[in-house]
Amino acid sequence: MSNHDFMVDDDLPPKIPPGEYAVQMKTFKTAMMFVKAPKLIIDFVIVAQCEYFGLVLPKYYNVKRLIGHPQEGGRFKAGATGDFARDYFHLLKMGDRRLDRLPMSAMEGVTFLAKVSTVKRARDRDIPEALQYSKIDRLIKVLEGK
Repeated sequence: MSNHDFMVDDDLPPKIPPGEYAVQMKTFKTAMMFVKAPKLIIDFVIVAQCEYFGLVLPKYYNVKRLIGHPQEGGRFKAGATGDFARDYFHLLKMGDRRLDRLPMSAMEGVTFLAKVSTVKRARDRDIPEALQYSKIDRLIKVLEGK
């Protein structure tokens, strides 16, 4: 490597073929992205018996605001009409619960069927193929668990 070469930090999620995979929540964190966009990022691990078993893919949710600093296991306020609240109540069959005390632990140990897609565009620009990655596009249904 010469003095004028550079390296791309390889912190992208893996790239796998688009499709449906069985996944479980591994961890979650809160983050501020693009300066003012509070996000909930849930890392899911592929649990399907396939060549991608054990790979971790993110699912990004917009949230109303973060409570405290962005961090692993951070607190947040989800919008009632947002995708996370809808997924949480629909998939986990939460019924009439208090909206101010919803546990993320309800997702632990639950196997979901997830639709995985390849991220090919960001901020109105095409992403070169070498920098494309996979993400969980949506959670379809609960396969087993709570």
